[in-house]
Parts: sequence; C-alpha cells; structure tokens
Amino acid sequence: MPVPADLQGFFFGRSARATVEDLMSGRVTAVEVVTKTLAAIDRANPQLNAFSYVDHEGALRRAAELDALQASGTTGGPLHGIPVGIKEIIDVKGLPAERGSGLYAGRIADHDAPIVTRLREAGAIIIGMTVTHEFAHGGTADISVHGPVHNPHNLMRISGGSSGGSGAAVAAGLVALALGTDTGGSIRLPAAFCGHVGFKPQYGVLPVDDIFPLASSLDTVGPMTGSVEDAELLYSVMDPSYAATTGQPSISLLEPTGDFACDRRILAMVQQRVAEVYGDDPPRREIPDIEDNKAAMLSIFHYEAHRVHAEHLKTDADKYQTETSERLIAAASITDADYQSALATKARLTADWLGTVEPGEILVTPGTVFVAPEIGERTSMVDGQQLATLEAIPRFTRTWNLIGVPTIVVPIGELDGLPVGAQLVGQAGREHELFAAAARIAIN
Repeated sequence: MPVPADLQGFFFGRSARATVEDLMSGRVTAVEVVTKTLAAIDRANPQLNAFSYVDHEGALRRAAELDALQASGTTGGPLHGIPVGIKEIIDVKGLPAERGSGLYAGRIADHDAPIVTRLREAGAIIIGMTVTHEFAHGGTADISVHGPVHNPHNLMRISGGSSGGSGAAVAAGLVALALGTDTGGSIRLPAAFCGHVGFKPQYGVLPVDDIFPLASSLDTVGPMTGSVEDAELLYSVMDPSYAATTGQPSISLLEPTGDFACDRRILAMVQQRVAEVYGDDPPRREIPDIEDNKAAMLSIFHYEAHRVHAEHLKTDADKYQTETSERLIAAASITDADYQSALATKARLTADWLGTVEPGEILVTPGTVFVAPEIGERTSMVDGQQLATLEAIPRFTRTWNLIGVPTIVVPIGELDGLPVGAQLVGQAGREHELFAAAARIAIN
C-alpha cells in the first residue's frame, strides 16, 4: 500500500539532486527546505519513530549559514542545503549517541565521525539521529530503548534493520538522504522492506571511525536514499576517490537453493523484472558452499559482537534489551579456534567467488526472503518452512558482507501491499556500473 499522505515528508517523490538544483537557482532557500523538513518530521515521527533526536535549532542555524554563503556567491558543495539523517551509532558532535540502548542513555558525542565530516564539508545539514536496533544487533529495528520503528507502508510491520530509522525516514520522504551501517544487511534490509534504495559499499573503502562497532570484519557505512541517482550522489561525497567507469556489465540471476530458499512470488518478481530490462534468459548462478558460507558468517559476526560487549555484559546486562543481551551472551560459546577457522573459510570463499564471477558481472537476487513481517514476530513461514525470523531475514544479504563486495537493493514493486526489493551484487572498483544497472531495474 502507498505511504499515507499524513506520513509523507517534503522529500516524498522529490530527489536530493533536484532540490540542490532548486537551491542553486534560488527557487527555494535552505531555511525553507529545513523548515518544511522539520515540520514533516514533527508530524510523522510520533507514528513512525524514525528519529530518536531532531536537531531543530542546529539545522536551522546551519541552513541560515548556507543561505548567507550562497548570497555571497559561494556554495556549500554538492549536498548544499540537503538535510540528512544519521543512524544513532554514528557520532555527530553535540548530538545524542545512545546507540539504541539504555547502556548509553544521555551520551553526547564530542566530535564528528569522519564520514559525517565529509557530509558537512559537502554542504549537508544534519537534521537528527535515526533509531537503530539496539547496538545494530538485529534486522528488525523493533528492539531499542526508543521503541520499535514502524514501516511507513503499514505501521504494524517492521521497517527492517538495523538501520530502520534511516529506512523509514527515507521511505516516508522525511529526508532524501540518510546514513546507515551494514554488517549483515542493515542498510539493504530496510531498503527492501520499506521500498527505497540502500547501498552497501565495498568493505574497507569508507572510514568507520567513531561508528560503534558490531563486527569489525564485516561493518560498513553507506547511503540510504529515495533513488539510485541520489545514492550515487551521496556515495560520491562519502568516497572522494569514487569515479565513473565505462565498462559494460553482464547480468546473472541467483539460483536460490538450500539456505537461499524464499517466497516464490518474490523470486518470480525479481526474475520478471530482470527479463523486462535485460531479456528473458540471463545465466543462472548458484552460490557455492552455502553451509560453509552461513557458518563462517555467523561465527565471525557473533564472536566479534560478543567481544565488543563482554565487559559490559558482566556488570550492566540489565541495561540491555533482553533479546540483545541473550543473543550476545549465547555468542560466548564461540571459541577462538572457531573464529580463526571461520576467518580462514571467509578468505577461501572470497577468493573462490572472485575467481568464479566474470569481469563486470552483476548478480541479481531477491533483497529479502519475504515482505516485512509484523513488529515483534519471531517466526516466519518461508517456502513452506517455519523459520526463526531473525535468522531468515538476512539470508540474501549476509553473504556479501562476508565476501566484502559492493551491493545495492532497489524497489521493484509490491506484494500483499508491501514493498519488494531486488539486490544487485557488483565488484570493487566498478560501482558506477552497479549504480547504472540498479537504476535500470529500480521501479520508484
């Protein structure tokens, strides 16, 4: 179902790129953009719970500074005057950085994360902090000291996580641009469930300093936007080395076997959309060693996450949400030997994939195995099987954190009144080709 009118923000159906053009031409001022953005957030956020904090005063002050700068003949940069939401595990100077947990209640960041500095230097206006699943440790964004994030298409459904606040804010048009983080799908899952664009960059390309870690071998930060065009715009600011390439990509389709089983209707929608754009018979590809892939990913994820929290769990477990603390405590069973074995498997699987995929090949998969489940739901039916929701949600996304390659999720339609996304898996250094293919497949 469409996003209700009372939840739609200034940027619903409006791109950041077009808004920058309006700002540069004088058709609108930064103060006007921010004022309308704040009004929409104030109206919709009580229902969506997308933002944990909104910086009214700071955003308006910065907008006035940018308007004065423009009046003097200078611009702020490629994101001049555009409000951006920041996931609350990313530090923004002077703003709350509570990480979705009572453990850090009242914490204020004393400086900007480097990735935030890059946005400010490009003229972006930080509008506020978006709600995360507690410590980014979950794909539902319904476990947080701030309460659950609601999907703009159906308030009873999850937004997906862990970057759920950013996802809901973008999907409702409260902002055109937001930052999320992705360790097993946390940018791409909200994109699929809420019907917008989420890009996970190549591992290690962007700085993650002053971003609270989940699993450092897998963590990335990336853009969440209303369109592929805006995702590329935001990424070009985040990665100053980004440059367009001219190669011709080829398209392949995932053959979902074993752990990749999903709602067959979603698979059919993905296949149909690829056929509409690229022709009826793209090659099919299976992911080898699925069980090794899953086991290595889960061992690395849980081992590293437990190490981040081990000391606090000894003394402050009561300050965590129960589900989070239980999952982290259970992860203590993963041994050092298990972890080292998983790292070796990760290296092998990465080498195998990079040695198998054709130069320029882009693999297309479903974004998720099902449409957004209800808030609080912890078992889901998938292709006739009853599965744990938290385990099933990242089936299509987590492999690419393990291997590290850039991936993007785009909307391709609706099923049962809820968004469906397709995921495109690319190659390092060929991100422009990935954006180009994604723009062709996306249905906005």
